Amino acid sequence: MKPNLLTLLPLFPLFPLAFTATTTPLPTLQITLTPQFSPTTSTNITSLSITLLLTPTTPFTQTDPLLYLDLNHGLTPTQQYPTASLAASDSLGPLALTSTDTNTSDATRTWFPADRAPQGPVTVQFTAVPRTVDKSTPSGPRVDLRGGEGGVVGMGTGFLVLPPGEEDWSIDVEWVLPEGLEGGTGNGDGDGKGNKVRAVSSLGEGLERRGVVGWPRTVVAKSYFAVGEGLRRWPDWDDSSLSTRDDGGGDGGDVEEAADFHVYWLNTLPYDPAHISAIAQSMHLAIADFFTPNTTIPPFRVFWRHAPAGYGGAGGYNSFLLEWSDGTAAEQSEEQATFLLSHENIHEYALMYPSRQYDLWYREGVAQMYAVIAPYLAGAVDKAYLIRWLNNNMQAYYTGGMAGVPWQDVVDNYWTSVQNVKAPYGIGFAYLAQVQGLVSWSTGGAKGLDLIVRELYRRYKAGDTVQTEQFVEVLGSVLEGSLPAQQSINGMLNGTLIVPRADGFAHLGLTLVRRDAELFELGFVSAQGKVTGFTAEKTRAEEAGLRVGDEIVSMWGAWLAGDSLDNMMEVVVRRDGKDETITYWPRSYEKVENWEWVDSEAV
Repeated sequence: MKPNLLTLLPLFPLFPLAFTATTTPLPTLQITLTPQFSPTTSTNITSLSITLLLTPTTPFTQTDPLLYLDLNHGLTPTQQYPTASLAASDSLGPLALTSTDTNTSDATRTWFPADRAPQGPVTVQFTAVPRTVDKSTPSGPRVDLRGGEGGVVGMGTGFLVLPPGEEDWSIDVEWVLPEGLEGGTGNGDGDGKGNKVRAVSSLGEGLERRGVVGWPRTVVAKSYFAVGEGLRRWPDWDDSSLSTRDDGGGDGGDVEEAADFHVYWLNTLPYDPAHISAIAQSMHLAIADFFTPNTTIPPFRVFWRHAPAGYGGAGGYNSFLLEWSDGTAAEQSEEQATFLLSHENIHEYALMYPSRQYDLWYREGVAQMYAVIAPYLAGAVDKAYLIRWLNNNMQAYYTGGMAGVPWQDVVDNYWTSVQNVKAPYGIGFAYLAQVQGLVSWSTGGAKGLDLIVRELYRRYKAGDTVQTEQFVEVLGSVLEGSLPAQQSINGMLNGTLIVPRADGFAHLGLTLVRRDAELFELGFVSAQGKVTGFTAEKTRAEEAGLRVGDEIVSMWGAWLAGDSLDNMMEVVVRRDGKDETITYWPRSYEKVENWEWVDSEAV
């Protein structure tokens, strides 16, 4: 995920699938989504009318929680339904609900039956209104339901109340669209001709999806949902080259074959849809083959949506979402977009559970590492790309201003600055590179980091606890001793400067060498949209022409600017009623210790 200065968005973690093979009946959750239009004769969606039907296998009780909703994820609020907005009923009629909220930074609201135990299936009705956002909207994870561009897109956790707990349900999803508006002729080039309202989720296409088995907090909460007249697809909606099979779910219709890969967006994209989608598919196949070799690849979906500012992504259930804003294509090169696509795809595998912010170093570090290595091993990128992006990620650790900061300090101050939000990426990457060298050296090159991340993914899929402690456990088993494993991670946790072994990536034909580099430095400070000062007596920002009092019209993302020593910063300011574009290298005049990989044959 690559947020900019205004959009500091961490990737949202998933929960384990915990699918179980069983012949006992499962409780069922039926979700019906009905878009509301205004005026009713238009295709402008103003809200989603939602009905849940919960059918238990054992009777509900009055004391057990019936539903839950996370009230926020970081700085992103969800729908936060007041209890009065939920209309519940059962076989006896209306069912009063009461709720409690947790007192935590990421709070959860839980609903209970207020007066009596529910009898039979429970129906719950409520309405989700897309969140209104603009360039000043505080940053946070991309989980909220948003409208615009001819439709609405959001993650389930942002607008769906769901049964809590860690047990399998049989889940059905149904879209109800006005007669005459369903489907229509699709135009993958996004020209809008002849399109009617379409709907899709991470669970699949079509108006009905039946018999999906899993935990609601995984399968539904982490699914993306999109509906609208402007919904486009790659391959084109009319492309029938992808075969389908019946999913055995009765009226559920068809599901895609295992290798199916689709990309969805509303109306337009800042890139050529076919070209960028083909890149996304190539990265996906390479990454899936790395983590799950010799297995069937399940259907996968990529969702795009427009944002007022910034760009980046968030992982979902067999899917991920990417955001773009006006100017993204000019700021983000195709190669940078390729890396972002790979990074978000890795989050399908770089998972820990139960989710803790403390474990961000692993989730983001693995995503940074294998977004480069997995495509290279599959032949999707060349060695020059491998070296370039390993070094981009490494210098971001050394020059980002957070090298040497204890890990707990990063966690405690996570949302206070771009540096803190970005720190897990660099710290995690550098530490995992160090682990690769340690394991390779200890085993005579027979083993490496790959073994550890695959084993943790296997445990995650099995529903086991997977956190930092389990990482240390697996590392200890590989090193045949817990002491070196604990010493290794203690260095990272204590903020000791990380320097991997020079021969850690010898199996890739690489050698690590020292080449000091300039610290990342935005160079100026601002308040209320104006430049108010500079960060040092001599900065490249001021030398390039920025002045105190300049009104900031727009600027490139500080996040992306620090991703490579080659990246520039562009700031558009308004001075005396005229706009001026100022471009400079966002680096200080101070150099710091920096290490990078080179082709071993060139050493």
